[in-house]
Amino acid sequence: MPIIEHSTRPMPEPVGKRSARSLVGGQDGAKALSIREIVVHPGSEGRLHTHTTDQAIMVMEGAIQ
Repeated sequence: MPIIEHSTRPMPEPVGKRSARSLVGGQDGAKALSIREIVVHPGSEGRLHTHTTDQAIMVMEGAIQ
C-alpha cells in the first residue's frame, strides 16, 4: 500500500450537517481497512445502527451526547 498524504484528499461539501472524506480504503489497495474523517456539525443527529466489523471513533474536538 502506498504512503498516503491526507492533505491531498479534499473534504467534500457537507451533506446535511456532516462532511466525510475517505483517507484510506479500497481505492488505495487496502483489503480490510478503511479510515474516514467525518466532521459532524452542531445539531447533527445520527441514526441508530450497527456494524458487522470492529469500529473505532476518535473525537478530536467537541463532545458527543
